[in-house]
Amino acid sequence: MMAGGGLAVLFPNKRTLGWAMAMLILAGGGTFALWVGLVSDPEKIGGGLPFIPREINQRIGQIGYTLSGLFCIALLVYGLWLGPNNRRGKGSQADR
Repeated sequence: MMAGGGLAVLFPNKRTLGWAMAMLILAGGGTFALWVGLVSDPEKIGGGLPFIPREINQRIGQIGYTLSGLFCIALLVYGLWLGPNNRRGKGSQADR
């Protein structure tokens, strides 16, 4: 997935390829984050703040993953709505 982003950088004149790779990265990242936040076992989420109980740290981790997944999916939807050529584009009413 990330290699696709690097591939898109190698071809700067291929705007559609860069857009497609960005959409793929957002879809993959959003799906992964939502899966971790909503489906995975909370016991597997580690880290957090040392002075907060483990259960609260796990809940914070789940909420963080879920929110970041929703953010990625929102960016994906917006990117798909704009399309590879950006609906505004050059010469649109907003540029005049």
